[in-house]
Amino acid sequence: MLTEEQKSKVSAYLNSMSAAELNQTLESQNNFRNWLYRDHYSLYLQVKDALDELWEISKKIAKGVLTAVGITAGVAVVVAAAPFYILGKMFGIIDD
Repeated sequence: MLTEEQKSKVSAYLNSMSAAELNQTLESQNNFRNWLYRDHYSLYLQVKDALDELWEISKKIAKGVLTAVGITAGVAVVVAAAPFYILGKMFGIIDD
């Protein structure tokens, strides 16, 4: 079971990433695990037994980012949302 502090840390880490980094990290659960191990090892040690739960939480965080991008107006949305299209497809938010 993850603590609220652990969830908050992961959320902050994901929210600080560029769109390209976020796409790469959340492309697969294996990429996510490797990123956590490589870049946030102390947190990885704390949560390694709950990685499935953390993966699901991280997808929800990405979904929130996608929603936030979707309600922003202007040309910036087109530029910023393009990398998130892959995430939207991946997590079932966007279906053609």
